[in-house]
Amino acid sequence: CGQVCACTLDREAPRELPPPGTLVLRTVEPQETPWTIAKAYGSRPREILEANHLDPGGAFTPGQLVMIPFRR
Repeated sequence: CGQVCACTLDREAPRELPPPGTLVLRTVEPQETPWTIAKAYGSRPREILEANHLDPGGAFTPGQLVMIPFRR
């Protein structure tokens, strides 16, 4: 995986599901946890924590960019 230097968000563009095995980069919304994000993306909380170098029981803060291994 390379370093992300810049990105843009087009909220009007249609969303297609990425292929399984893709890492999704997104911003954490208020009240989201690794567990709620994992459920939405068909991932496991442990995989999300590992992808973001967080310890078990780790938490996210709103506005934080996180990587999500997409499985669905």
